[in-house]
Amino acid sequence: MCFENHQLFDIGTHIGGSSIALAFNSKNVVVSYDVVNCRELQNPPSNIIYEIGDFRLDSEVLSSPLIFIDVDHNGRDETMFHEFFIKNKYRGIVVWDDIHLNPDMKHFWNSVELEKLDLTAIGHETGTGLIIYN
Repeated sequence: MCFENHQLFDIGTHIGGSSIALAFNSKNVVVSYDVVNCRELQNPPSNIIYEIGDFRLDSEVLSSPLIFIDVDHNGRDETMFHEFFIKNKYRGIVVWDDIHLNPDMKHFWNSVELEKLDLTAIGHETGTGLIIYN
């Protein structure tokens, strides 16, 4: 497995599906953030911590090797988070959900000048992108 004994972050908990996927390796801890509680999971795995608030205030987020982002898909939030990672010299991988969902997300994705991979063919139909911050 690529990540073991790490703390991974899931930004945009929603009902909790992505946190479950990230928690597959029980040797990792997944911290899942949302701005409101809309999680529907009952009895999630013990290696998931659910938080309400702004993930950028978490002192551990920039040391995570993998962050998954699935928020409102307005392009503004994604740009703001991308700039946060650059400004704070984040080193790791960020997976962005729904990069082809709408014009705002396409604009966000196309504006990224860092090394990136469009994984839509193995992700899902509205787009999956991976940006390498190094």
